[in-house]
Amino acid sequence: MSHNALLFASRAHGLGHLDQAEGLFRSIPAGTPEFADAVTGLAVIAYQKGQPREAAVHFSRLVALRPGEAPNHCNLGECLRECGRLDEAATQLKIGIALDPDQPDAFNSLGLIHHAQRRMDLAEEALNTALSLRPDFPMAMINLGMVLQERRKLKDAERWFRSALAIDPDNAMGNSNLGQILVEIGRADDLDEAERCCLKAVSLTPHRPQPINNLGNVYRSMGRFEDAVGCYRKAITLAPGMAMPVNNLAQAFQGRARYDEAAELYLNALELEPNSARFHANYASLLAEQERQDEAIARYGHALTIDPSHAESLCGMGQAYAQLQDPDRAVECFRKALDLDPDLTAPRLGLSNVYSELGEFEKAREESSRALASHPQLVEVYYQRASHDKGTVSDEDLQRMVGLLDTKHLGEGARAQLDFALGMVYDHRKDYESAARHFRSGNAHQHEMRSRRGESYDSDSFARWVDEIIAAFTPEQIQRRSTISPRSRRPIFVVGLPRSGTTLTEQILASHSAIHGAGECLFMNNLLKALPSKGREDGSSPLSGLNSLTTSHLNEIAENYLDLIAKRNPDAPYVVDKMPDNVNLLGWIHVLFPHARVIHCRRDLRDVALSCWQTCFGSIRWANDWVSIARRFSDYLRVDEHWKRLSPIQWLDLPYESAIKDPETSARRLIDHVGLDWEPDCLRFHETKRQVRTASLSQVREPIYRTSVARWRNYEFAMQPFLDEMERRGH
Repeated sequence: MSHNALLFASRAHGLGHLDQAEGLFRSIPAGTPEFADAVTGLAVIAYQKGQPREAAVHFSRLVALRPGEAPNHCNLGECLRECGRLDEAATQLKIGIALDPDQPDAFNSLGLIHHAQRRMDLAEEALNTALSLRPDFPMAMINLGMVLQERRKLKDAERWFRSALAIDPDNAMGNSNLGQILVEIGRADDLDEAERCCLKAVSLTPHRPQPINNLGNVYRSMGRFEDAVGCYRKAITLAPGMAMPVNNLAQAFQGRARYDEAAELYLNALELEPNSARFHANYASLLAEQERQDEAIARYGHALTIDPSHAESLCGMGQAYAQLQDPDRAVECFRKALDLDPDLTAPRLGLSNVYSELGEFEKAREESSRALASHPQLVEVYYQRASHDKGTVSDEDLQRMVGLLDTKHLGEGARAQLDFALGMVYDHRKDYESAARHFRSGNAHQHEMRSRRGESYDSDSFARWVDEIIAAFTPEQIQRRSTISPRSRRPIFVVGLPRSGTTLTEQILASHSAIHGAGECLFMNNLLKALPSKGREDGSSPLSGLNSLTTSHLNEIAENYLDLIAKRNPDAPYVVDKMPDNVNLLGWIHVLFPHARVIHCRRDLRDVALSCWQTCFGSIRWANDWVSIARRFSDYLRVDEHWKRLSPIQWLDLPYESAIKDPETSARRLIDHVGLDWEPDCLRFHETKRQVRTASLSQVREPIYRTSVARWRNYEFAMQPFLDEMERRGH
């Protein structure tokens, strides 16, 4: 009777009638010779039904009935793995392998367990063994690719995914993972293939969230923001408890400068996976982008506590230290990241930038060359070289740069950098027509990128801000505040328009033994923005709260400022705060530090306008078109005239052209204005070792040259909209 039941059950099972087969298998009583085969049937049916817990119960019974059979132990191990009972699963798999080492499926399962337990060496070893036993094993190839992907061996991972798809082209997981790895490798030319792979994976498994999430990553890399967001939202709907698409949606919003939404999403992802070093690092990158470097460093540090081998966190921390002008720590972080993964390009670019800022251009070129060797489409390297070498590049590099313009999915930011770099090259070769064409294109791409991020420049808004400044800092206000007892003379403020000689001036000052150059600081602007919490309750402009500030309030704000510059250098008697835009805040500076030294850098506005138009600024939004530049300059001249009328505000005017013509006289005037004795090192400013974080970093590493005077004449044909607008405004 039991024999017949087993026969009928096996036949029903073979025909796919799982419920009928299960009932027949259950009818076979324990103690009969057929019972073990019935248990096997029940275990297999439970597994086929997606019930690994029940399958594990049956396989456990089968192991007790037939302990010496390797497949039973291995099948039990696989079921326990799917139940999340990883240690028990590994034990059973190892028993099965000991009984019969020729089991590729068991080694594949063991590799998955090691992967889940973050034991990557053991995972890679187990999966390689599975493939040595069965070379045409697509799932083991895919699983090995995933391990290599996490170990940042991206090209090896790509090779295994392609090998799997050569055997099984309709494998959804293989297609999805190949699409994702092509995104991570970062070759723009591969993005069309990445899209095809992910679309195929989605069509094969339309209800699986991972392929949809990966398709979103492809679209984000292509700059197709709305399509990417749509994919991430769909993946989140399919799997509300899956953290990765939430994190990726945050990255998409961060890329569009929608910081509040991005921050909320990062925190949501971290609620789902609080121990994800990757998510903590991504959130840290958002903090760094918002100039919250100290918070970013702390968050990167937490990510490294979770995963000490997380190279991306070390790289991000290095970038934050570089922003804080701590080059030694920055270099240390980048080096540690490369120790973990020598093939990474981001830390090499970080090192190249830091070395450039320190004036160590040979070291910078060495690092950037290594990055370019593995990633020939790194536009940032070509831009850096053109910028640092004033457009001097080889014909071969120029040919490569021109070729990159045809890259389909290069991205607005990279395309802008490439055009600016080509503009510098053609400028150096005195082909001003070609240079102007590329500068015009670079500015157009940068303007488009800013528009997509919601960061377009509003000339009318800035003009209203200047109106508020002029109205707030009246002669009466300034006169009343000037009677306050003098505060610290430690800060030296260098102001003016960008590209007017502020970096050169700071470098000369910082070459004096008593002066530290702190670089561009946002401290004055941030303290002004914080005025609502200092003296007002309403939500109006911070300037409207000036009259309500008491002497104690002002003392507190001044001390806050001194604490901030002390973090840049606690020892030097004087610290240079070189922020060109502080020219708009001279009244605020005077209120806080009535006797501080101020140097106002001036330059022919036509040369300033041209230099701004030819510079790929990261944060200046008004330099992408001639009319916006002219309107900004017009407002600069308005506020400049206002400060001139307020006699208590005094500064040293330093014309750029005079500094170029007679460097020693200008340098001596600077040092005398500060009240210090002359030191000859101030004329050897190009030899001063310090970090310079501006577009002028290469100019201050060599003696003064005169070719930057009256350069605008080479581009008068392109500057007509600026000249016309300035004339229309009466300048």
